[in-house]
Parts: sequence; structure tokens; C-alpha cells
Amino acid sequence: MTSQAPRPEVLVTLMDLLAGDRKLGELVTAGRPAVVLFPELALAPRDWQQVDEAIRSYPAPVILICGFGVMTGAELLSWVAEVPSVTIRDAVWTPETAPAAGRIYNGGWCWIHQPAQFTSCIAFQKLSAEQRGEIRIESLDTGRNLLRIELNDLAIYPVICSDFFALVSGERLIARKIKDHLAANGSDSRKILVAGLLAQHKGHIEWRTAISDMVRFIDMDRVNVCLSNWAFDILHSEEPEDCWRDYSGVYLARERKAGLIEMNAVRPFQTDTIDASVSRLTDACVMGGPVRWSFSTIAKHIWSVTHGYLIASDGRLSAPCCSDPAKYEFLRLIRRLSEPATIPATAKTPPMLAGLRSLRDHLISTMKPRPNEVLQLLLLGRRDAQPVLTADQLPKFWAELDQGSKALGILSMAAGVAWQQASEGSGQLLHANDNVELLVWRSQDFALVVWRAIERWREEVHLTTPLIVFAKATGTAANVPSISRRRTDVASSPPSSMRSAAEPQNKRRILLVDMDNLSVHLHEADVPSCLRAVNATLAAKTAEVKTQ
Repeated sequence: MTSQAPRPEVLVTLMDLLAGDRKLGELVTAGRPAVVLFPELALAPRDWQQVDEAIRSYPAPVILICGFGVMTGAELLSWVAEVPSVTIRDAVWTPETAPAAGRIYNGGWCWIHQPAQFTSCIAFQKLSAEQRGEIRIESLDTGRNLLRIELNDLAIYPVICSDFFALVSGERLIARKIKDHLAANGSDSRKILVAGLLAQHKGHIEWRTAISDMVRFIDMDRVNVCLSNWAFDILHSEEPEDCWRDYSGVYLARERKAGLIEMNAVRPFQTDTIDASVSRLTDACVMGGPVRWSFSTIAKHIWSVTHGYLIASDGRLSAPCCSDPAKYEFLRLIRRLSEPATIPATAKTPPMLAGLRSLRDHLISTMKPRPNEVLQLLLLGRRDAQPVLTADQLPKFWAELDQGSKALGILSMAAGVAWQQASEGSGQLLHANDNVELLVWRSQDFALVVWRAIERWREEVHLTTPLIVFAKATGTAANVPSISRRRTDVASSPPSSMRSAAEPQNKRRILLVDMDNLSVHLHEADVPSCLRAVNATLAAKTAEVKTQ
């Protein structure tokens, strides 16, 4: 936080966007104006010259807002006064509120670039100190003036991290300042963008409340909040917390009735008070697209992101980000089941964790079945089941994925079991030694629905490989009808259509087994004990299906 050392990786990212291949032009196309946000503390004071040169040479209009590491008041005053300077330098403070030369400040720069006309850069300061770490910095001071950037149809308010939830007399400091400014300029109908630069390393209810307050307290019809955070990989086991990811994204009041549509790189979600579209990834990435304030049947999306890049460890923009959102969400769910410290020990026993690791290793490999096929089979029982599951539907299947993933994972570790490589296979796994397919199916339907589906599958006589289905249904178990092969009319001879015992049966061999027969072994004290029990269960069920 207090280092003034250069940020070489961040500079590489900025240069990939603004110079060289100018990949910003792939995110914001056709020379459209771009607003680019980098987080709090993204740059150091000595990085300014290199960034400034890249901004001045960029061929399209651009506004870059980013945080810098702490500077002394003397350095800030010297920076503003430096001449000659091709870029117009300015600052948010007035002579009365200028920084004290001997104090230090956390702040940011805002470049405004209009090609062939002008480039300016405005320094602004953080107005509050974060109350855990930042408040302890020796000689730290805060600013008093909030920067407002006025465009023809938009006013931008850059806000740095903890300023979002700073309170003065019981009111949000920044929200009150913006609301007072709008009230004093009643004829100003510009849309409002609150541009937040964050360095927030964990999720917290205070942040979620502050974001909601910001979009609702000022003006619900005009305010969008856009946040850019460091890639801290914030992870929660519970969906109401995890849906916020690392907070990078766009937020607005729910009353605006935005359309929430699934996209690869961004994830929509909704609470009682806000609609949001946030970065799906908590990995380092850069993404961009149009942000919308008003909505209709043909203009629905808060933030339309159709392109983005992962950021490599050296800062370079690499592969497109999140080309397979279902795979990403499935892998993230496995992490949510195993990593957070809040998960009770009974929900992450050694066998459970080992099974989840086995499932994870398969999903990140290039082997079949692919992640979307594993999901279809696990939740719907068939590869071709309709509708096809999408990434943002997975939270609705949290309980099913929790139980099913653990059972599937430990079964994949059983002796002689391999992942199914046949494209039309009925199960995720194959017991290769006995040539028996294995399906783990955790259904949201009642037991009767599952039973009827399997009865239909028995009619698929062209499928000759036996199938064991480890299934579990939801809700109160339905009464599954018992099937009797006995004739009720014994007065006449059997019909000619009935087969003799010597004739082959005309149904596929399928054995339906309660998934609890697997899940119960996950509570063994160690992995070897669990696998011995799983192997015994599988051997018994394999023998049973072969006798059908």
C-alpha cells in the first residue's frame, strides 16, 4: 500500500490495451469512446509518464481512471505544477483544500483523451481511510473534494474503495455528496456513473449493503455503479455471498427492470434491491462492453460483455476469458464444496475431498465425457435431456450437485472404473473389467419420475451394455409400483408372444440402486476404508445386474 515501486505487470497490461496491438480496440470497437477502470493502488507515481505517453497516442477517445500508490502532498503539488507538460495537468482540490506537503495521500489519476484535440490528467484523493490497515499508516491524510467528470450525457464520479461505505452523521459520505450536487443542479439530467476502484480482499455484508445504498439513495433511475477490484479470488460456499464474486461489475436499482441474461464472461444476479452483472471469473482478467442505463424489449442487458482476456502472471493479455462458463461454474462449485473454512468437518471428510479432487482432475483434462455432459448426466440422467443446462442454472441445483458430485467423485476412484469415453455412453463411468456402465444421477424429480424414466430406458434394446444407475430423488419418496410378471388368468395356456426361459430377454439390463449406497461410505474415517467399501458395493451390484 505504501510502496512507490513501479508496477511492471500492471504496466504490461495497460500497454497491451493502449499500445502495440491495442487490444482495447477489440473490447471497445469502431473508435467508440471507452471508459477504462483499474483498481485502487494499480499504479505507482513513477509509472505516470509511460502511461501518459500511451494514452496520448491512442487513436480513439478514452477515459482511464486508476488508483496510484501513496504520494506525499509535496509530490502531488509538484506533479500538478510541472511545466512544460504536453498533457494538461489538474487536481480536484482547491487552494483551501490542497494537500499538506508533509502528509501522504492515497489517490488516483483520471486521464481524459480526445485524439487530435487534447489530453488531460486530473489527480484526486481518497476521502476516508480504511479502518483496519490503512488507518495505521503514519502521516496518512485524506482529501475533501469529490471529483466529477462531466460529459455531454454522463457524469462520472471516481470513488476509491472504503469511501463507498464511509459514514458521516449516519449517512454514506459519497452518496450524500453526489445527491447534494444533483439537488443543487436540478436541470442537470445526465446519467450518473459511480466508478469504484477497489482493493478488497474478502467478501463482507458491509460492502453489499454499501453498493445497494449507492444505487438507491442517490437516484434509482440515473445511477449505475461500476466496480473494478484486484483479482483476490473471493470464494464463498453459500450462493447469496458467492454470486457477488470479487465485486467487479455493474450494479443498478432493481426497479429499473433490467434483463438478466447469461453471457460467458459475466454473470447476472439479483437481490431484493439490485440487479447486477459481474465478472464471472475471480482470476485476473480484463473485459469490456456497453453499459446500459435504460431498458426495453430490444435493449435488455446491463453490461454486454462478449469479449475479454485473461491476464498472465507477467501482465500480458492472453487467451479469451471464460470460453466455457458451465465448466468454470462446475469447477468453482467443487472448490466451494471443499475450500471455505466455514464448511463443517462432516461435509468435507477425507473421502469426500478425495472424490471431489478426482472429479476436478477429470473436468480440467481433455478427456471425455466433457464437463457439460457430466452435468447433464448427473442432474438430468441423459446426455440428450432437454433443456440443456446452462452455467447460471447451476445454483438452482446446489443440493443435488453437492450430493451427486461427491458420490460420482468417489465412484470414479473405485477399482477398475474409468471415465466413459464413448460419445453415446449412458453413464459418466465404465466398470471396464466387467463392461458395465455406471451412472450417478441426483435428480430434482420425485422417485416415481426417476423410476418411469428408467423403465423407458429398458426398452432401448439396441443398447446391450448393462447399466447400473446410482440415483437419488428429491422430496418425499414416491411409491414406486412393484412389477409382477405373474399371470392373473391361469385358465388358458400362455400366449405365444411370451418368451421361454431359454430365450434372450427383450429389455436392456438396468439396475436401479439408491445413491445412498455410495454416499454412506463417504463418512468412513479414511480414503482406503471408503474405497474398500465402495469396491464391495460395486462388485455386488455388478453381479446383480448381470443376472437380470
